[in-house]
Amino acid sequence: MSKHFDEQMADAKKYEGVMAQWFRKNGFTIFPACDYLPENKGPRVLSGNRSTVSPDLLVWKGKDALWMEIKSKSSFTWHRHTGCWETGIDWRYYVEYKSIHKDSPWPVHLVFLQLGKPRHDDGGRLQPSGLYYNSLDVLGAPEVGRTYNPGQRGGMIYWKIDHLIKLAELYEVLQD
Repeated sequence: MSKHFDEQMADAKKYEGVMAQWFRKNGFTIFPACDYLPENKGPRVLSGNRSTVSPDLLVWKGKDALWMEIKSKSSFTWHRHTGCWETGIDWRYYVEYKSIHKDSPWPVHLVFLQLGKPRHDDGGRLQPSGLYYNSLDVLGAPEVGRTYNPGQRGGMIYWKIDHLIKLAELYEVLQD
């Protein structure tokens, strides 16, 4: 593994912990599936002869439960053709989470901690920051998502900020 990859993994684990703490402080019970196995392989959901990448957390409040795939992002991307902020995940993982969403009694939500760091290509616009989320039921609609190299290694799927719900300001999530 490269040093850059190891640093990214360390940051991801740090922010996963920060977000899990925020959800606990806000009344959720958490089952963290995000502990990494040897060789940096994430946890799996096993069903029949299928093995699928697991979302990071199973959370519940009262009788309502849901899966959460949590991502920390340094910044949104400004998409110049649509004139809006976007964020996304790897196409491959999107397909796996959609499978779990379809087969599980609990919906899968994507949760993004956006750190709001400026980018060289954002035209000097003020980066939004905070904790955002939505269900794959909403995010998965083809007219919402934009794909880049779908189905190929390195392919991504993106969603506009308008399709995400802001849960908290960045400072609320990062404070102890």
